[in-house]
Amino acid sequence: MSEKRLVTVIGATGAQGGAVVRSLVQTGKYQIRGLTRDAKSDKALSVAQLSDQIEMVTCDINKKEDLECAFKDSWAVYALTDFWAQPDKPEIEIQQGKLMADVADSLQIPYFIFSTVENVNKLSGGKINVPHFTQKALIRDYIKEKHPNLKTIYVEPACYIQNWQGLSKPHKLPDGTIVFASPLDQKATLHLVDIEDTGP
Repeated sequence: MSEKRLVTVIGATGAQGGAVVRSLVQTGKYQIRGLTRDAKSDKALSVAQLSDQIEMVTCDINKKEDLECAFKDSWAVYALTDFWAQPDKPEIEIQQGKLMADVADSLQIPYFIFSTVENVNKLSGGKINVPHFTQKALIRDYIKEKHPNLKTIYVEPACYIQNWQGLSKPHKLPDGTIVFASPLDQKATLHLVDIEDTGP
C-alpha cells in the first residue's frame, strides 16, 4: 500500500481531469485514483499507462454508493460536472454536483476542489441563458450554503483556448483573412485558458 496521499480525479479521461492527472503524475508525490464512466475504455487504459501510481475506477457519479467507494481514503478530490453529457436533462448536472459535495462532506475529505464558472443568467439580469455555466455556479452556491465546513477550493478555468480547434474553429476568407468568430461585443474581454494549465 502506497504511503503517498491519494487524490481522486473525476473525469480523468477528459480535458480538465486529464490535465490534473498528468500534472499529479509529474510531481511523483501522489497516488491517483482516476474516475471514469468505463475504466476499460481505450481512453481510460491510456491514462492508466501514464504511471503505476494511477488506479482507474469505473464510477457512476449519479450513485451515492459509487461516489462513497471512489472518494474513500482520498486526501483531495478534484470534482467537476459535465453539462454536455446530458444537455436535454440539465437538472442531472446539478444533482451530480450536489451529491459529490454531500459525499465529500460525509467522508470528511480534507480538500474538495470543484471546477465552476459564473452564473451568467444572474449577471445578465436574465437576458442571457447559459446553463452550462450557471448550473455550475448553482452547485457552488449549494456547497457554500449546505457544507460550510467542507474545505472547498473553487477553480474557474474560463473558456478553453482549445475551443478554437473545434467548436469555435476559425475560418479563412477568400482574401486569406482568418476569422475568429464569437458572439461578443467588440469591446468585450474574452478570458481564455489553456486547459493543460488546470493541472499545475
